[in-house]
Parts: sequence; structure tokens; C-alpha cells
Amino acid sequence: MVGDQRKQPAIGEVEIPHRLKGLEWLVPGFVAALVGVWYTGGTAVWDDHRIIEQGLRDVDFDVVQSIWASPVGGGEVGRQYYRPMAYTIMALVYQFGFVGLHVAAVICHAISAVLVGLLGKDSRWPMMGGVIFAAHPAASEVLGWASALPDALAVVLGLLGVWSAVHFENRKGMVWALFAWCAAALCKPTGLLFGLVAMLLVKPERRTTALGAWLSVIIAWWCLRSWLGVQTPSVESWDLAGDSLGWAWSLYFWPFPVTAVRDLWALAEWQWMLGWFGVMMLGVVALWRRLHLALVGWAVMVIGPILAIPIILQGYLVADRYVYLGVLGVGWIFAALIPKNRWMGFLVAICVGGALVFHVQRASAWTSDETLFQDAAEAYPSSSYGWHFLGHALHIQGDEHRASLAFENAVRGIRPHPMDFTFFVRCAVEAGRAQDALKWAENEGPKENLTAEYIAWWAKAAMEAGDLELAKARLIALKKPDHWDGPGWVAGFAQELGL
Repeated sequence: MVGDQRKQPAIGEVEIPHRLKGLEWLVPGFVAALVGVWYTGGTAVWDDHRIIEQGLRDVDFDVVQSIWASPVGGGEVGRQYYRPMAYTIMALVYQFGFVGLHVAAVICHAISAVLVGLLGKDSRWPMMGGVIFAAHPAASEVLGWASALPDALAVVLGLLGVWSAVHFENRKGMVWALFAWCAAALCKPTGLLFGLVAMLLVKPERRTTALGAWLSVIIAWWCLRSWLGVQTPSVESWDLAGDSLGWAWSLYFWPFPVTAVRDLWALAEWQWMLGWFGVMMLGVVALWRRLHLALVGWAVMVIGPILAIPIILQGYLVADRYVYLGVLGVGWIFAALIPKNRWMGFLVAICVGGALVFHVQRASAWTSDETLFQDAAEAYPSSSYGWHFLGHALHIQGDEHRASLAFENAVRGIRPHPMDFTFFVRCAVEAGRAQDALKWAENEGPKENLTAEYIAWWAKAAMEAGDLELAKARLIALKKPDHWDGPGWVAGFAQELGL
């Protein structure tokens, strides 16, 4: 039409009819749902047995009151966790079984993916930020592990708060944001980060209000934890903080092999170097291009794993769920940087297709403890942790032979758990491998600071192997003036040996 001054698309750009632009915001949610649906068949694994099957089996006033009035559990570790909002939701949803928990995670993931796109609406390719978040392999653990639902809840509630603060430019919007951030923080402490995100995304004249709301949430959260006696994680191995942080950051760029058990002691040097290098390079590019959303995304991807450092340094495990929050920052960075043209769209489509294939295959790992930890042991065979968990899973199933082989790999791996020595000897004896257990205990096993249970099974291995004198020599160390130390069967065993 003569005189039509509408801007024409540049070479390579895709002209999208106006009618389809509204549907574009649904694409990240659709991708997230397509990714998550494969995980809905997962059952109880790992901590699900204790946290969900035992702790959330019944829903009544006493259970809900206990969830809100005290930390998650007893012991040094349990008293560090306070997630009442998440556990209340989980207790209610668990009435529909594990399918309900996994469906809830998928819904949270899909809504979060849409919100990531909506909050990046001023970027070059807003939809891409949500698609990256939806399809990234690091989402596997949050979708596959029912006990990781607090991570999904914290992110979706936090993003809803940010969207409310940004979208509703009035006091009511900030009030809704305040409630959403409180709920997110009561799902998981990572929810505290979203007040900072909102402060960076809202208009300059509203940043003071956002800062006030954010600080209010932090103060209220801290006071509540202190009043209820929730403990702060105590860490001794701060010298590993740089390595663990680098490994966590590297999962943004190369999350493979994806596994539930990433042992910090099995970290390869190139992995933490990749993390530090990748984060610095993206930061330089974001500063050079002066793209506001990219800088906000960079801050989220950097800070997200930092919040988990105390937990990482306590358990020496770098989990995918620790970077789940940071992946949305990666999405914003690439939404701001990636040009929107047909060639880039074709490349992204290939990557998303590959991610879908990955998730289809990965979902099967979360169907049982055996498959989950077998996968972990194969991913890092030199790590003791994967073999340790696999051995326990097989021992519970009554497969003592395979359990003994798993624990044998554990004690020969990097930094085995102190109890692995006992577990190996015990399972080997019960599997009919007494000779192997005795040979290892005599030649390679520990000789100092031995537990009574370990000594008892050592003696049992000697007897089963036919060396009665050695069995007596080992068992006599457990004799006390008025009783025998160790497991309950030691007294009868000593009588059998004539002691």
C-alpha cells in the first residue's frame, strides 16, 4: 500500500501474524509440560521414604501444626530446614499419591516457564528465555524427585511475586508480591532472592518500595526461624567453596552426566574451571552489550547456587536442584542476546528436541532407588557416594550379593562413608562371600577407631571362612566386664565360639 510506513522485517526475520503472538507466550509452558509429563510415573526414591511416606502419610491438625511449629526433623541436619508452606502443600497433594506430587511439580514448572517469558517481554526474544528454562536438563531432579517439590514451589511463587510487582504499578501489586515472596521463602530459602529480582526489574521510581518489601520478607523469615529454633548450617570445609560453586555454575553450560549424586570429592578440575569461565564470559558480554535483562539474569544465575553453598559443603553433593533457580537467569540472558531469526529458531528447535529426548530417557532413572543409584554409580564410578546409596537400596531389597559388590566399590572409591566398611563386611558375609570380606578386612580395611559392629562382623567373617582362632581373637575385643559390646547377636556368637 502506498504510504504504508510500517517497519518491514529484516532479512532472516520471521514475520509472525498478530493473531499468533498471543499464543507465543504459551510455548514455554507447553514445552515445560511436555518435558514434565514423562516424570509423572516416578515413585518414592531416596528421602521420599522418610519425608513423604512416613512424615506426610496422614493429614490432620496435629501434623499441620507440627509442620509450622518446628523444623523439618531432628538431628543436626533436620533442624536446619524449615519449609512449612511447601510441606503443607505436599501433605495435601500426597493424598493423590506420588502422581499428584509430580503433576504439581509439572504445573509449577510450566507456570514458571511462562512467567520467565513474560518478565522478559522487552528482550529480543522473550519466549526463548522461558523455553530454555523449561527444557534445560537441570530441571530433571525437580521434576523427577517428589521431595524436590519445594524448589518448584519457591520458584513459581517467587516469580508470581515479581510479576505482580512489575505488572501492577500500584500499591496492591506490591502487597501481592509481598505475600508471594513470604510464601516462597516458607517453601525454601531460595525464595528470598526474588525480592532482589523485582527490585532490579521494576521501574526506578518503584525500587525503594520493592527494596522495603524485600527487606520485610527477609526480617520476618529470619525472626520466625530464630523463634522456632531453626539452626543455621555450620560449615567447616570452606576451602571447597570455590570448587563447589564452579561445579554448580558449570551445570548451566554442561550438565552431563546428569545424575542425582554428584560427589564433590570426585570433581574434575575442568568442571569447576568451566563454571567460573562461563559465568565470567557471560558477565562480560552482558556488560559490554549493556542489556538490563541480561545483567539481571546474570545476577540470578550467579547468586542462585551461592545460596546452597552451606548445604553443599555439609553433604559434599552438588545437586541439580541447587541450580534450578539459576537456570531462569540463563534463560533471561539468552532471551536478551539471541537474535530472533529463522536460522536461530531452527537451531533452538533442534536443541529443544534433543532436550525432550533427554528428559524422556532420564525420567526412567527416578522410578526406583535401584535405577536411580545404579545410574549415579555408573556416572561417577570412582565416587563412593553413588555406590554407597546403591548398596543400601539393594540391601533393603534383600539382594545381599549385589549390595556387597556395591559396598566393595564404595570402600575402594574416593573418600568412602565411615559406615561403608561395616556395610561391606556385613553384606559380604550374608551373601556368602566371607572369604572376600575377611581378606579385605585383614589386608585393606581400617585398623584404628573401629566400631563394635565392624569388629563383630569381622569376627563373623573369620568364623564363616573357617578360621575360628582368628574369630576369637577379633571378638574378644568386644568383651566387657558384664556384657558383650556390639550388635545383639554378639553374646550368642561368643558363646558359640566358647568365649
